[in-house]
Parts: sequence; structure tokens; C-alpha cells
Amino acid sequence: MTTLLVAAVAGPTGAQQVRGTEALARSIAYHDSAGAWSQFAGTLVLDEIRPDGSSRRARVTLDVPDGFFRYELPGPPRVVKAVRGNACTASVDGVTTLDAAVRERYHLGCDQILVSRNYYLYLWGLPMKLADSGTRVGEWARPTTFQGKSVLAVRVTYDPEVGSDTWYFYLDPATWRLIGYRFYHDESANDGEYIVLSGQYDVGGLRIPRTRRWYGNPDDGFLGTDSLVAVEPSR
Repeated sequence: MTTLLVAAVAGPTGAQQVRGTEALARSIAYHDSAGAWSQFAGTLVLDEIRPDGSSRRARVTLDVPDGFFRYELPGPPRVVKAVRGNACTASVDGVTTLDAAVRERYHLGCDQILVSRNYYLYLWGLPMKLADSGTRVGEWARPTTFQGKSVLAVRVTYDPEVGSDTWYFYLDPATWRLIGYRFYHDESANDGEYIVLSGQYDVGGLRIPRTRRWYGNPDDGFLGTDSLVAVEPSR
């Protein structure tokens, strides 16, 4: 994938030269033309498939304006974790008094639950989340290829208090649809992962990418698939 990186950071070429902020604004307009994400409240029903072929159906409830997050695996065992503000709750088969070993096994520490909330809010809120404060957008959207498609790549970093990873977001220049993204913890080491998006789920004015396939940057190793089965509005 290093050839993609070289193309992504090269100077703007060809007739189409678009500033990074403009490209992201157009992508946000494609996926969320009426600003619905900021008021989204609903449950994402997800099939999560791992490299060994195992799968699980998760229910992820998000209330964006309220900052509420709830994640449920039906089990067995049935695992539920939630956070409102910075107050965390967790249970396993309905039991809420959990010892340290159980919390560690199912990642139910409050810090871990907050990480999960931020993960789902960020990834399922893309590209809208790229308008958040603390986001540093590269000057140009750079022509390159991603998965054999001609795209524009926008480089994004963050203020130190927000995040330390480097991201590239790949946009279809014909529609401005987000078709994939890539992140590095250390770009010089070519670590991190890239995600290929496909399909679309239309709900409440949002165009949400339906399927996310994850791969490792160093070896293109398959890491898993997350597929959106349904969205159940809460309001």
C-alpha cells in the first residue's frame, strides 16, 4: 500500500484541485445534507465478523446530542455496557456487581467503555465527525487510487488533546461519497489499518456506509467486517 501513500501525499495534480476542507464539506453534504447526525438517536444493529469466520450480532445505541452510548451482545453471556456523560454501567447476564477479572475479560472498565463510545461515535459518524473542533485538515485533496478506484485523499491530523493518529480519507470525486479511510499511529512505520466501505443504508436523511472491511497496513491482512443490518430510531 506504500504506492497509495506516495500518491496521497504528492502535490495536487491534474485539472481537479480541491482544498481539503472543501472536499470534506462536499462529502458531509452527500452523507448528511440536512445535518441529521447531530440529532441522531437510534440503535445500530451490526453483524461483526472476525478473521476466523466467527460472527456476533451487536446492538449499539447512540444518542448523539445526549452523549449516550449502549452496547449489547446477546450472548451467551449477555454483555451490556453503557455510558451517559462520564457515568458508566455494565452487566453480564444481568449481574452488575462484577469482579475485576470479569470486567477485564469483557472490557467493562469505565475507561474501556468510554473508548468504545468514542470509537462508535467517530467511525459511524464519519465523515460528519471531521467537522469537529480539534481536527486539522490538509490543505489539498490529493488525487490517488484506493482499491483500484480513482479518488481524492484528504489528510487529517488532530490537536494533541484530541488525538495523535494520522488519517487519510478517500472520496469518490464524482459523488463525494466516502469510500474508505486509513490511519497510522506512526506513519513512518506504516503501521495502523485501512478500512474499505461498501453499500449504503439510508435513514432519516443520512447515507451511512453499510459495510466496513478492515485490513492491516503492513501486510493487507484481513482483520474483520462490520455490517449494518438495521437502524432502529429511538425518537
